[in-house]
Amino acid sequence: MKPPPPSSGRGLWIALGFLALMLFAAGAVAGIRIARYLDTAPDPANTAKVRFEIPKGMSVKGVAELLAGEGIVTRADYFYWYLRYRKTAPKAGEYEMSRALTPPEVARLLDTGMVVWHPFGFPEGLTGWEIAKRLDRAGFGPEAGYVSLIYSPEFAAELGIPGDRLEGYLFPAVHQFSRPFRPKEILRQMVNAVKANVPQSLIDEGRSRGLDSLHKILTLASIVEKETGQADERPVISSVFHNRMVKRMRLQTDPTVIYGLMPDFNGNITRENLLTDHIYNTYLRSGLPPGPICQPGLAAIEAAVRPAQTDYLFFVSRNDGTHEFTTTFEAHEKAIAYWQLNAARRRAMREKAKQGN
Repeated sequence: MKPPPPSSGRGLWIALGFLALMLFAAGAVAGIRIARYLDTAPDPANTAKVRFEIPKGMSVKGVAELLAGEGIVTRADYFYWYLRYRKTAPKAGEYEMSRALTPPEVARLLDTGMVVWHPFGFPEGLTGWEIAKRLDRAGFGPEAGYVSLIYSPEFAAELGIPGDRLEGYLFPAVHQFSRPFRPKEILRQMVNAVKANVPQSLIDEGRSRGLDSLHKILTLASIVEKETGQADERPVISSVFHNRMVKRMRLQTDPTVIYGLMPDFNGNITRENLLTDHIYNTYLRSGLPPGPICQPGLAAIEAAVRPAQTDYLFFVSRNDGTHEFTTTFEAHEKAIAYWQLNAARRRAMREKAKQGN
C-alpha cells in the first residue's frame, strides 16, 4: 500500500523555505563579495597618482564608470550602488588619486571635493594684457579670451567695477584655480582678492586725502607702482602726486601716457607721444586718469592713501631704480641735466676709469 501524497499546502511551504534558504545564501555570498570589494584596493602597492577630471553635470553612474576606466575602482556597478547608498554627489573638477585607495577612501575624496589646485601668480605692476598672456602660457585658456573680458565694459559692470575695464582690480598674488578653467571665474576670483585684501578702514582713510573711492585709490596706487619698484620710495612718490593735486598741477607722469598707447606701445616714449592728447595723458589733462594703469600691490595702495609728509613736487630717475626728489622746477631741471642729459657722458667716464685701473 502506497503512502498518501503530501498535501499541496505542505509542499508549497517546503518549496518556499528552500527558496528563502537559497536567497539567504545568495545574499550572504553577495554581502561577503561586497564587503571584500569595499575593503580591497585595485592595486594596494601602487601609490602612483592618477589624474582625471569629472565634468560638470556627470551622473553618479558616469562617475563610477569613469573611475573604473581609470583603474581607481574595479567594479563600476558595485561602486555606483555604494555611492548611491552613501548619498555621495561627486563634485566636478580635477582629482588626483592612486589605485592603492579602497572604494570608501575614493568616495570620501569625492564627497569632500578634494580637487587638484593649480597655482598662478604674478607680480605687482602688470597690465591686463600682460596678465592675459601669462594666463595663456600657464595653460589657463587663450590670451584673446582673457583680453576681451578684462577690457569688457559689460563684464566690469557685472563685477561692480566702475569704468570700462578690470585694470587695477586683478590683485597681484598667488591664486589657486581648479579645472575646468573658466576665464570669468578666474578673473572674478582675482577681483574678489582686491576686496579681501584692501580693508574698508583704508578706503575710508582715503577720503581724508581726496581719494573718495576705491577706484581713485587704485588709480593713484597704480601710478605709484609704475613709477618705482623701491619699497621705501612709494610713500615719497605718492607725496609728490598728492602735493601736485593740492596745487592743481598736472601729474605729468610718463606711465599714464604709455598706458594710453597700449597695447601697441613700442617701448620708446617720444615728445610726440607726450603731446598727443588722450584720456590717460596727464601732461595735457588735469587730475587723475579715468582709471588704473596696472595692478598695484597692497604696499602701493597703502602708499597712495598714506603719503609721506614732504614738499616735493618733482622727481627724476637716477637710472638705478631710485629717484632724486626736488621742490622747485629749477632744481628739477638741474636734476634732469645731471641724471638724464649727462648720463651717457658719465657712463663713458666710468668706463674710462675702469680701463685705467
